[in-house]
Amino acid sequence: MVSRHGVQKDVIYDGEHLGKAVTIMVDTSTKRSAGNFDRFKAETTLLFATANRGFATSASQAPARGFTVGLIVTSGISAVIFLVLHFCIDLVKTREAAAAASRAKSQFLANMSHEIRTPMTAILGFTDVLHDSVVAPTDIDAVHTIKENGNYLIHIINDVLDLSKIEAGKTELKQTSCAPHAIAADVASLMRVRSEAKGLRLDVQFDGKIPATIHCDPTQLRQILINLVGNAIKFTESGSVKLVTHLLNERGKECRLQFDVIDTGIGIAEDDIKKLFLAFTQADNSMTRQFRGTGLGLTISERLVKLLGGDISVSSVPWKGNTFSITVPTGPLDDLRLIDNDVERSPGTVKTENAGEAQLSLCDRHILYVEDGPDNQRLISFLLKKAGATVTLAENGQAGFDLAMATKRDGYPFDVILMDMQMPVMDGYEATLKLRENDYTLPIIAITAHAMANDRQRCLDIGCDDYATKPVARKALIELVANSATCTKARADTALASSGV
Repeated sequence: MVSRHGVQKDVIYDGEHLGKAVTIMVDTSTKRSAGNFDRFKAETTLLFATANRGFATSASQAPARGFTVGLIVTSGISAVIFLVLHFCIDLVKTREAAAAASRAKSQFLANMSHEIRTPMTAILGFTDVLHDSVVAPTDIDAVHTIKENGNYLIHIINDVLDLSKIEAGKTELKQTSCAPHAIAADVASLMRVRSEAKGLRLDVQFDGKIPATIHCDPTQLRQILINLVGNAIKFTESGSVKLVTHLLNERGKECRLQFDVIDTGIGIAEDDIKKLFLAFTQADNSMTRQFRGTGLGLTISERLVKLLGGDISVSSVPWKGNTFSITVPTGPLDDLRLIDNDVERSPGTVKTENAGEAQLSLCDRHILYVEDGPDNQRLISFLLKKAGATVTLAENGQAGFDLAMATKRDGYPFDVILMDMQMPVMDGYEATLKLRENDYTLPIIAITAHAMANDRQRCLDIGCDDYATKPVARKALIELVANSATCTKARADTALASSGV
């Protein structure tokens, strides 16, 4: 059977009855890829088969007219067929519109992140510089206020990007052996500054013995606990916050580790508990609310817990306090050592910033910083020079490429190149790729305001050795450059030794 458009139609027979073959041309007004056609065919078949067992479906793709769908129908249900068919067409169009909206949202978030992170690098960086030179109490207080609100803005951006990454299914889990007692201690060390500022006691406890290690993603678990403990501190005015860990090892059930974050805060009304895990929602969402925030912390925590295969729950007594509980699978516990609260608890691994910074020096290091923004040029070069480095600036990727290749030819290459990614004339991606294509093997570090899920991998794929997002803290920047410069020297020493010099 051939249609008036010259497309061969499938002749379809019901397996039990010789029904009436009804062929319907579906003109979607656009050409369809093979992948979309297969999806449309599968969806149509599924919906029709569900609606009535007395017919089958078949489909073929017309070169220029869209989709052809052949149907077996029995008399009396043709109206239903047409309705379902139109529903299928709408379904395809709706999904395509949703995909386009998702792409637009991702691009908007990427642009928003870049445009806010770039000036925030200068704001927070020069705030640190200013802090070292002011002495008057009012000036010190003003600097702290700038720094606190700048960090809060970056925290909001990170929350929005984290949620977007989870919704897009781009959160990567790295399940490995990790120590839950060390993670709990690290979280307490990180959050203790906040608790002490409010006069709250922050305790870490074990309820019985817990495994020395579990199989989990330590980064995501730490982030969940930071969100929960941070929330507890924020909503508690007096008393304490406790992080309690205990093992759930019931016979016949999967072993799980439970973390309880217990506070003596304001509590939550029963009606408000239902909306706690909704994005951009707080229990008190009125115009006169006391506590600021995006309302994303619990949403992110809930979704991360589910990605880890666990659960999250909350119990609360208004004006008495809350208990937020998460459970995560431990993995097999055979032959694993159990530790208790008093004997083998980790004291934490967080170091003070000053202690870490005092050990780092960039003396005799020559750094090329490729960046078009004058404020960030001044800031990063100032921080690097203060650490002892010699800094050369390039205002775009082409200038950076020319300088890097020239110093290499002269026998005095840069120890490290810091490369911004978005620049005029030639961007950092093209400049890095061009350097690698010309056998430039020394370290290149991407310093960029792009912080979406795939940005890091994109930088590594084109040849960057490492990646950092703006704003970069002073200590983290110096550590990053120092480690890369050390690798450069080690490689140079190895090359000299192998050549017999």
